[in-house]
Amino acid sequence: MRRTGRLSELQYSIRILDTAKGYYNVEVPALPGCYSGGRTPEECVANAVEAIEMHVDGLREDGLPVPQPAETIVVEVKRRSRKKRGAVRVKGR
Repeated sequence: MRRTGRLSELQYSIRILDTAKGYYNVEVPALPGCYSGGRTPEECVANAVEAIEMHVDGLREDGLPVPQPAETIVVEVKRRSRKKRGAVRVKGR
């Protein structure tokens, strides 16, 4: 992830969690306390952008450091059978 000095160019990873109740929760791991949600994953992304902007603006206004976006490695785990261990594939590398 990179930071070039402008909020519009900060790239934070988000985690979308299905609540199984027709709603999704969103966490921003690099920004403790920054949460959002929505009815669809697409709505979650839009709401997360707004939440990140507000969170970072608030940190800056309070004179607090803005955590840098962390590199994220996505892994996909597939199980072949119950007796065999799953294969792990790293995406994005």
